[in-house]
Amino acid sequence: MSQMPSHILAWKKSSEVVRMEQIPVGDPRRTVQGFEADPLFHGPAPRIDYDDPYEQDEDRLKKVTRYWAARDVEREQRTRRYDELLAAEMQASIQRREAEQAAKEGMAGPSGKEKEAPKTPRRTPRKAANVPPSDSEEEKEDGDEAPPSCVECLRKRIACVPQPGKKRSCMACYKRKIRCDFLDKTAWAVLEGSRRMAESVRELAGMEKRREYFRLELKWYELQRYSFNLQRTGELDAAAADFRLLQMLHLKGQGLDIPEDLEERFRTERLNIKMRVRERVEAVEQNMDEVRREAAFRIPSGESADSQTPYVKRKANEEEETEGEIEARAVRTKRRKVFSDEE
Repeated sequence: MSQMPSHILAWKKSSEVVRMEQIPVGDPRRTVQGFEADPLFHGPAPRIDYDDPYEQDEDRLKKVTRYWAARDVEREQRTRRYDELLAAEMQASIQRREAEQAAKEGMAGPSGKEKEAPKTPRRTPRKAANVPPSDSEEEKEDGDEAPPSCVECLRKRIACVPQPGKKRSCMACYKRKIRCDFLDKTAWAVLEGSRRMAESVRELAGMEKRREYFRLELKWYELQRYSFNLQRTGELDAAAADFRLLQMLHLKGQGLDIPEDLEERFRTERLNIKMRVRERVEAVEQNMDEVRREAAFRIPSGESADSQTPYVKRKANEEEETEGEIEARAVRTKRRKVFSDEE
């Protein structure tokens, strides 16, 4: 066992000992690359110079290993010193307590009085659980306590008003000339527990209903945002189609020969984009209508779930179209399909 250094022996109390934590072997601070000196250890730290061509990795590893070996030795010495001081303090405390106890017994000895045993408190017998109190016992109870309802008043859901001077008989049972029976505490506890359980179930059902409502509302708003994005994208594509059509007309005005099918495609491109966007928007609005009918909530404009949506209004307007408009729309759709097949 190595001898302790003087700065460790200078500590005379366990509270003065500066203890050091245990650093495991795999800690990065014990390696060469991540070396970090312990501030509590005052030994010389190794100087690692990576620019020195004569210093190899093995030399640096030896320096770090010697440093941590010396640090672990001092940690063990400090721990041993702390354990010795703590054991000495505990032994001194025990001896001091025994001396004080002996001094107290020595002072009480000459008087000749024996030490009295501590008195145990008397235990009062408990009352029976389900025994109804008598009239004399009820008179001793506080008058501020609200009387419980009898079985008949509880069944008819009316206020149970006790007779003056008699708490175990109510006015309603006295007028009907029937026996006034009261439930014991166990039955009241069961009724109260059932009531609270029913309230909890209703509250949970309401929370589930609100959660489903908010989920559908969030889905409706997401569909609405998707519909807005579709319309905005369609407007941008239509503007690009108009620009290409103007360029085509400009080149045609300069005398450039443009095929008829290409010219017709440029002229109908905007219509095709509008019809394609309209179909997608109608599909999204149809899903929005289904969500609204399922959730039955009001939209931000204040309309209820039973009001007509844009999709329903558009369908109603299409039904009122004349035969000529229907034929023209069918021709446009057919032309659009022909161009899409050619592409």
